Amino acid sequence: MLQIRDGKCSIWEFKSGTPDEKHQEQLRSYALLWIDDAVRNPARIPAESLVLSYADRRLELAPPGPEALAALRDGLRGRISAAAKASSETPPLARPDREKCRFCDVRHLCTEYWAILPTWKASGDFADGFGDIEVTVGPKRGPRSWDAVIVTSAWLPRLSPAVLTLSTTADPSVSGLTSDLRARMLNVRLLQQPTDAEGPPLVSINMHSEVFRIG
Repeated sequence: MLQIRDGKCSIWEFKSGTPDEKHQEQLRSYALLWIDDAVRNPARIPAESLVLSYADRRLELAPPGPEALAALRDGLRGRISAAAKASSETPPLARPDREKCRFCDVRHLCTEYWAILPTWKASGDFADGFGDIEVTVGPKRGPRSWDAVIVTSAWLPRLSPAVLTLSTTADPSVSGLTSDLRARMLNVRLLQQPTDAEGPPLVSINMHSEVFRIG
């Protein structure tokens, strides 16, 4: 909210989450955008009040002075330039991130993601019951199961055995898995921990899973 009263400007930002340093940076950026807006602010009235409003508190920031605004302007220009350069690269530079990659729709195509995935073991790939694996499919065990060898996983060791099971809710086309097929599987579910004494871990291909054949 931009409030102008008696020739003075206040900028309010309303947040529904918890306080974060990035919110303060965002609000200071608004102060810069306001003073640089020659159309809406031809008189270059500076923001004299910056307010972050949360559900349970209100935080008032000191408005940036001329030197701080100049530094902020240079910093933003540098970031914009770097972002433009990065977005023009072909292929774009991959920056795998443990929290963000799980929401990426094309992670099955990302070599960097599968290379770094085993290093994320401490986070617990299957901590919430689901994770991604790359496997070599082995012989068929039954109508809805196959032996497999782990190629890449954050939870299961490389070259360790596993059993793939096709749940009743899974896409029937997955039943086309064949021996020696290499596949990347997203959002599969670990049904049996690898430390169990009942045999190889069981990995369920379910209605949330996606299977991509890569060889």
